[in-house]
Amino acid sequence: MVDKVVKVLGAGVVVLLLCISFSKVCMSGSITEKHVLIFHGYTQDFPANALFDKGLKEEFEKHSQYHFSYSYEYLDMRRLTKDVQYFKDTAQYFARKYSAYRPDVIVSKQEPSIFLKEFCKGIFSDVPVVCAWDADRMPGYALPPEFGVVRMTNDIDKNVKLILDTRPSTKKIVVVVGNSKAETRYFDTLKVLKSRYSGVVAFEYLQKVTYEGMLSQVQSIDDDSAILYLRWTVDVDGARFIPAEVIKDICKVASVPVYTISDHIVGSGVLGGYVLSHEIVGKNVARFYVDSLAGRSISEILSQQQNQNLYVFDWRALKRWNIKESSLPQDSRVEFKVLSIWQLYGMYIAIGVLLFLAETALIVGLLVNRRRRIHFESQLLQMTANLEGLVCERTNELQSANQELSFVAEKLQEVNLQLDAHSRTDALTGLYNRRHMDEIIHDEHIKYGANGRSYSVVLIDVDHFKRINDSLGHGAKDYMLKLLSEHMQDIVRPSDTLARWGGEEFLLLLPEQNINGALAMAERLRKAVAESKFEYEGEMLHVTLTLGVATVNNNDTVNDVFKRADTALYDGKRTGRNKVVAC
Repeated sequence: MVDKVVKVLGAGVVVLLLCISFSKVCMSGSITEKHVLIFHGYTQDFPANALFDKGLKEEFEKHSQYHFSYSYEYLDMRRLTKDVQYFKDTAQYFARKYSAYRPDVIVSKQEPSIFLKEFCKGIFSDVPVVCAWDADRMPGYALPPEFGVVRMTNDIDKNVKLILDTRPSTKKIVVVVGNSKAETRYFDTLKVLKSRYSGVVAFEYLQKVTYEGMLSQVQSIDDDSAILYLRWTVDVDGARFIPAEVIKDICKVASVPVYTISDHIVGSGVLGGYVLSHEIVGKNVARFYVDSLAGRSISEILSQQQNQNLYVFDWRALKRWNIKESSLPQDSRVEFKVLSIWQLYGMYIAIGVLLFLAETALIVGLLVNRRRRIHFESQLLQMTANLEGLVCERTNELQSANQELSFVAEKLQEVNLQLDAHSRTDALTGLYNRRHMDEIIHDEHIKYGANGRSYSVVLIDVDHFKRINDSLGHGAKDYMLKLLSEHMQDIVRPSDTLARWGGEEFLLLLPEQNINGALAMAERLRKAVAESKFEYEGEMLHVTLTLGVATVNNNDTVNDVFKRADTALYDGKRTGRNKVVAC
């Protein structure tokens, strides 16, 4: 008998494991793999890197339709900024390293982004780059089109107000900032603040001094002062330092509280401040990429970014400088609290008391139940007689519930079909989107392999479209895209498929069409648009198209056809626009 039970249990376990494995396989089939390559400008022990990576991963993991894998590169640019050959050799190393394991997206901050632009041309040319860039250090040149920028901001003004609110007796604010080019950018803001707070508080800058001289001056600061630490990487002699280590030395010798603008050094002895959260920056970078995959516009993406600055304080420093939490801004976050015995073990004490009371109640209950048992036994026969009627009633209720569940399931299926249709359609133009077009073209390529009937693609780009956006705004741009989509849709054949490929680019699939037929159709589209006039808010607009045409050849892949169409489009753009070019 025992052997039979063991065999039955064993068979049940096997079936359960098979079901779990099957469900995992089914789930994995609907998940898209994404390889994320993360570039950091400094070494892996730089505190801000860990916070940035934490926020990035937390945001990515919220999107269960993707599975993200990560690779990390640390360029150590603080020490090797002037070694051009090092960066050239490093770029070649990356070209070899990631040739077989291409990233789907590159994530970086400001300095690595410059490295990618200057030294990695052609290595990651087809990979989107999402970078976090200081808002007041934006480059004076145009970044490549594959670069998306999440701007990081520091609000020094709010920190000045915070110092005056938490220490009203402050007469002077001593600003500690290094001597690098990146750090001197703060002085435009500081000049404005000095003028704004004239007569309220004085400012003193510790910048053009040696590291030892800076610490010596910090040690002698008066009690009616406060320190605002911005960043220190280079002193007047050119010696380089790690900002997170610098702040520890400052806090050791300072006799007044130290405020800061960056979250990764809170916990090193500083009081805190209105800080840039590198964790939130990481989340915004991840959200930027995921939103771009969903086809959202840059303006929409940036409008939904989370505020990257927040008030953060060290509880231990608040106690040291006798600053009450009630004087802090309402939305402040206080960290490193030293908990009391009750805060640490209060839950266990409460559970112990509850268990004691529960045991006491259990004993009393047992005594009471003993007396009631006889009474309940006398009622059991009557309850049994009523049970059959109750079972019938519940059965009817279950049948009604099952019918309602079936109705809900049908409605859910209808909703899922509608959602699938929306996910394949471009919200602005009403055309199919890139995802749907990819599937259709791959299906057409499979048919070509089976029956040999060729197909052609036409890559369409609106000439000088940025001028419309610059002169008339986003509204005109969206209006023109919608009108052009409707105009071209009226011209193509019912068997053709027109989709918005991205931005002002469209893609036309011509099934069972050779190069001559594709060129004829492309010329019809070009001529029809060139001869049309479009009106927007009283302005007459004239646009032209450049079209690249390619027809599938033997041994071609879908990407081969795309590349030839893209090459033809580029040649048309380069040689004057408003033309049809085949490749």
